[in-house]
Amino acid sequence: MTISTDILKMSETINSKTANALCKTHKEIIAQRNALQKSAQSNGSNDSKVLLHFDALLLNVEKAFEPTLKSYANNHTVGSWSMSHIGIGPVTAARLLSQIEITSSRTPEHIWSYAGLVPKTANDGHSYNTNFKDTCIDLAKSFVKYSSKNNCFYGQLYLKERERRIEMNKNGEFSDLAQESLATLNQKDKRYLSDKAIYETGKIPLDRIESQAQRYAVKIFLAHWHAVAYYEVFGVEYKTHHKNIIPVPNWPF
Repeated sequence: MTISTDILKMSETINSKTANALCKTHKEIIAQRNALQKSAQSNGSNDSKVLLHFDALLLNVEKAFEPTLKSYANNHTVGSWSMSHIGIGPVTAARLLSQIEITSSRTPEHIWSYAGLVPKTANDGHSYNTNFKDTCIDLAKSFVKYSSKNNCFYGQLYLKERERRIEMNKNGEFSDLAQESLATLNQKDKRYLSDKAIYETGKIPLDRIESQAQRYAVKIFLAHWHAVAYYEVFGVEYKTHHKNIIPVPNWPF
């Protein structure tokens, strides 16, 4: 399925609500395709062929969204910057653009809170956005997927942070967290016994280290995204108060 030049040109200037609607529809099509494939696996030969026929039709529709969303993302400096990084394609770049309102997110912390990436006590009563949180989860998965590539900046950042936290865990630097977690363990959790044994040693389970490292990489990416978007909209560099600043990669773009 091909997209006309007129549609691609118009796609450059669509608003965030339209882009968000396209992104949601694209995600729904993927979910429908997954459902068809799952059904095909549990059906007979003829039924499977019918199901897979429509799966193939939906795949063509799914692919047709990408050039449109790429056209939209490329019309924004922060969209082009996002796509300059391995693991971030036009769909993800468009999702970020359609879900973050930079004029309402004057600091990176606002974006982190919107994504549910800060402790509840630090949310100041603001709830996170479920769709945006899903986007950030997909970002994390992508960074992990491409982390073996040396030129995947945020994937490499995730690996370094993971190793750093593994070493901290070995040295007992998460002992306070381990004690807090031990006190709140749910005995109905299927991992209760294995996690309890780890917490009792003053350590935390590896899956928590993994989650921490992924969140770290996503938070740094969002801070960089904020810096680029801030400059694009306001024409000045964002003055951060964060220590140990990691320079924005691929910037100036």
